[in-house]
Amino acid sequence: MTTERETLYAEVDHATAEILRTIADQQGQSLADLVATVLESFVQSTHAEARPQVLTAYQQSHERFASLYQRIGHAN
Repeated sequence: MTTERETLYAEVDHATAEILRTIADQQGQSLADLVATVLESFVQSTHAEARPQVLTAYQQSHERFASLYQRIGHAN
């Protein structure tokens, strides 16, 4: 099964382009492949759902320390 690809164009400043080229060269890949990998990683990280164990830990922490969080918030 092949993944359908789409070509995107973007302009970046010269310094950013040079850094991307250097990284691509160091990793032995094309600039296009590096940019695709970076974009895919960005999309995954920004659209990732929180893991249930992380949400549970956050909720337990909030329940346990809610009054402390309120005091810290009002201290500023």
